[in-house]
Amino acid sequence: MWKYVQFLVGLVNLGLAFRCLYTPYAARIGPIGNGPNEKVVWFQFSLYLLGALCFMGLAFITFWHEKRRESEND
Repeated sequence: MWKYVQFLVGLVNLGLAFRCLYTPYAARIGPIGNGPNEKVVWFQFSLYLLGALCFMGLAFITFWHEKRRESEND
């Protein structure tokens, strides 16, 4: 069960990473100031992407170990 939660959290983090990248550059109406701070935008994107890759990597490793354990028992 935990492997599915890890994979789901990885997918959510991946979605949040691209949302963090999309939202500051989306078209808006009215005065918006000086625009997005690119360092902050890319830092947040990198953190979310790294988290997504870690969670999805853990899920795939868990899938692989479980499948290997099942094949050894057969």
